[in-house]
Amino acid sequence: MPLKTALKKIRPIFIPALRIIIRYSPFESIKSIAWKNIIEPFFEFSKYSYIASTVFDQTISGNTQDQIQRYIYYFGVWEPNLTTFIKNRLKEDDVFIDVGANIGYFSLLASTLVGRTGKVIAIEASPKIYTLLGHNINRNQCSNVSALNIAVSDKEEILKVFTSPDSNIGQTSVLPNLDFTYECDISAKPLSSIVNVDDFKKARLIKIDVEGAEWSVLSGLIPMLEHARSDIEIIVELSPDRLKDTDMSVEKIILNFKELGFNPYRIKNDYSAQSYITWKKLEHPERVSSKVITKTDIVFSKEDSELI
Repeated sequence: MPLKTALKKIRPIFIPALRIIIRYSPFESIKSIAWKNIIEPFFEFSKYSYIASTVFDQTISGNTQDQIQRYIYYFGVWEPNLTTFIKNRLKEDDVFIDVGANIGYFSLLASTLVGRTGKVIAIEASPKIYTLLGHNINRNQCSNVSALNIAVSDKEEILKVFTSPDSNIGQTSVLPNLDFTYECDISAKPLSSIVNVDDFKKARLIKIDVEGAEWSVLSGLIPMLEHARSDIEIIVELSPDRLKDTDMSVEKIILNFKELGFNPYRIKNDYSAQSYITWKKLEHPERVSSKVITKTDIVFSKEDSELI
């Protein structure tokens, strides 16, 4: 029997067993051996549909072929430093705005933190991914989450959605890419036309992850900041390479927000499996003091210190 066929047959048995080792073994060395010698060479990119719990006790359905969903399945967490930062920031009655919500990991996290009197606004442009987002919200009965299938821009317009490969659907974007496929046309609006003023006044965190279209979202957001609470913080993934396609740069965005009184802080992300196995506690976001040359999560905050 060919190896590929054999692996396909044993996948439903081995993958759940390996997850138990990775997720619950008290020994980092055993986890590392299991990942390096079994999961990585034989199962890392396997298609395996699952329903699994996160470290914050919400349930997510996904497929291990996708990087984000694979890490959520095995480790119960995605971007542990950002996850912990959000947990430390959000309180009951807060509003969390999630632009580029993907399958809903961070929206579900926020839902557990803001309580019944708080609100999560989860925005996803891709209808395909929005369906997955909706399933996860409904599965967890998150009555405080409002999901919207719309794109965010600096003006009302129609944008094209381009779907990324199944290995990382989170890279889906309104910007074209050679490896992506056209999914649909989608209505786009500024946040001011999507989020009402009362909700925005209560917004503690805004997370923006739109794969290169960040400046159009941010420039549409800036006029609303006059209504924002004093401790609002904006978390945005910035990619120097993707921003070139929009004639914008990380440096220009940072300068714009400095003029508005916001300081930039870098969240450390290490996407190696080993870093997830050994992660212990939050590495606090540190002030950006050098040029951003790779894709980076930046927190814009009015706090003024070396770490936040």
